[in-house]
Formats: sequence, C-alpha cells, structure tokens
Amino acid sequence: MHLFEKIAAENAKEYVLLLPKERFKEMLNPTVSLCIEIIPNCLNNLMTKIPQEYTAKVRLDQSVASFAHSPLGNF
Repeated sequence: MHLFEKIAAENAKEYVLLLPKERFKEMLNPTVSLCIEIIPNCLNNLMTKIPQEYTAKVRLDQSVASFAHSPLGNF
C-alpha cells in the first residue's frame, strides 16, 4: 500500500481494494512479502513495533548504495 492509500483508508468509513479475484485470499500468505511505503521519520518507531515472529527489512535501492525511495521520497 502506498502512503496516500493508507491515509484514505484510515479516514474512510469503507475502503475498497479492486483486484483480480484470483488474488483475493481469506488470509495473507506469510511466505509472500508485503511491501509498504513508510515515511522516513516513522521508520525507526515502526521497526520497534513489529513483533519478533515477523521479519522486516528496508529494501535497498539496487542502483546505488542507499534505501529504495518512492517518488515522494518515502521508503
């Protein structure tokens, strides 16, 4: 989910995701990575909130030795 999608979902009474029915599952598959966009100032705080049974990592940009950034400059 991208930043503005998260903001819209948080502020909406209902939030609808449109996707092919083949991709809809009752439960997320723990072997499939879940990518989310994080505001840089929230990264350290968010990483401390992730339960130990989950693996979280910041994706690195493959073209340079830095973090991957969205067009808005978020991770």
